[in-house]
Amino acid sequence: LSLSGRCHRQFCAKLLCDGQGVEADFAASWVATLGNSDISTADEQRRIDFFHEAAATGDAEAMYNLGVVAIGLDPPDVALARRWYAQAAALGSSRAMVNLGSVFAERVDPPDILAARRWWERAAAAGQAAAMYNLGYFFAHNEDGPDLHLARYWWERAAGAGLAQAKVDLVILAAEMMKPPDLLAADYWFRELVAAGDVTVDGLSQFLVPHAKYAVAFICIAP
Repeated sequence: LSLSGRCHRQFCAKLLCDGQGVEADFAASWVATLGNSDISTADEQRRIDFFHEAAATGDAEAMYNLGVVAIGLDPPDVALARRWYAQAAALGSSRAMVNLGSVFAERVDPPDILAARRWWERAAAAGQAAAMYNLGYFFAHNEDGPDLHLARYWWERAAGAGLAQAKVDLVILAAEMMKPPDLLAADYWFRELVAAGDVTVDGLSQFLVPHAKYAVAFICIAP
């Protein structure tokens, strides 16, 4: 099982890390302030020192946060992020497992998709919706042959956990990728997006533009 070339680039473009549509965290929001002229270098260093002190006591959250800080640097310190995520994951941080999987998938050369998959499976078992989504994308776009049944399984789990992007991909999976298309399933997830407020009625037409070939089908089967 592997991904390479254009397929791998597209794969990485869709991957989720913990905090993307799932839950934000302090470190991720702080990383965005790095380089901000209103934030002093001393303040930045104090925050990093705080994470280091907590990590030295075995605090997995602090280790995870240090990984987020490292990957958010310009340029990212991938090796350092990988070490901190691995330490946090070893202590049971499911958020670190999600991000460690994404490091293996999109930050190392060559990518290690199987290692990514293993970490996402562990994170998914712990309830991380982002990991479920990434597993679905892995199975849907595997260059050795997609497994749409497993892709659907993982995206449905992610959607059930409230991840809107999984619902969008379930619409596309059911209407475009499955042969024959499952328009009833596509319609179901389409309506779920609206019911959950993940997309407005006005936004539906924009969503359907790149998928116009099945837009009429939704109109036809609507009650």
